[in-house]
Amino acid sequence: MPTFRAGAGIRPAHRTSNVVELSRAIVNGRHVDRFPVLADALEEAGFCDRAVLDELRSPSPLVEYCGEIVGRILKTFNPFSRWEYSGDTNLEYGGVFIDVTDWRRGYCSAVRVTDLDSGCGFVGAVMIEHITINGTDDAEIIRRAYASCGWNLGRERPESMPPAGWKSFLRYLIAEALMSYWHCDTDDTRTEILQLEPDGPMQFDGWRADKRLHNTDLRAYVESVHLRD
Repeated sequence: MPTFRAGAGIRPAHRTSNVVELSRAIVNGRHVDRFPVLADALEEAGFCDRAVLDELRSPSPLVEYCGEIVGRILKTFNPFSRWEYSGDTNLEYGGVFIDVTDWRRGYCSAVRVTDLDSGCGFVGAVMIEHITINGTDDAEIIRRAYASCGWNLGRERPESMPPAGWKSFLRYLIAEALMSYWHCDTDDTRTEILQLEPDGPMQFDGWRADKRLHNTDLRAYVESVHLRD
């Protein structure tokens, strides 16, 4: 099984026009059957991580892991991940990943990244929290949460968006509304505070960073550590 760090081995020289065009085609058409072709293109471009190449060529590839490679090539989040991201382009300024897999069971999962620098003055620090969002099966709670955000539940689907995509879009909006409405629980045992700056303070006004992130992209860290089951 390839690891995210293996996917992080994608270098600028590996992003040939052929590799990039294949990656875009895979994402746009959800053509997971073209992973082996992408493996050939990557190998021709000098990429030699055998574990990753073997997985891309597998008859039954792990789509989410292969998606990490495609995401690295296109410099985006994993397009095949069950986690949907909403927030600033630079994760250091805050954002949230939401997984709606368990929606029909009355809840969904979120991993929230909060910029403590802007939030409380803890320079260079971010907080990562694991959150369970409740009430996804309760129409009245959803209505109240939506109203508290000033959103309109009766909005119409744009003609350009297919029904399935619109349904998913609404679910992510509802999840964010429920979280804003504080209809959620935080798993304090999994909360982590990171110091991103090499010389940034490890403590500030009662806050304490758990570790300093060295030579690692925050997005890569969150995806490899916090978005894994």
